[in-house]
Amino acid sequence: MTKNGSELAAIEAVLERLTPADRMLIEPRVLPRWRRRQRRLARRDELIREARRLFHGPRTLAAERLARALTGYLLINWRQEQHLEVLDEGIDGFMV
Repeated sequence: MTKNGSELAAIEAVLERLTPADRMLIEPRVLPRWRRRQRRLARRDELIREARRLFHGPRTLAAERLARALTGYLLINWRQEQHLEVLDEGIDGFMV
């Protein structure tokens, strides 16, 4: 099902009023995969910008420290989750 811009805006307005737990349950069922990815990446970028406050010093030094911390995090996650597969749209991963 293809949604136009105004339908997506209306759905996202409703999602924003939900609790985070409710949003996590409902968002995958009402937003297209591309939009969920776009929102995830925007949230990730926002968190990275917020994390900048935790790394003091000149901008380049802080950026280097942040990059090192994020790289370490990504490497740890990759090792733990490399066996997971991405499921096709509409498949929830539960076996019946």
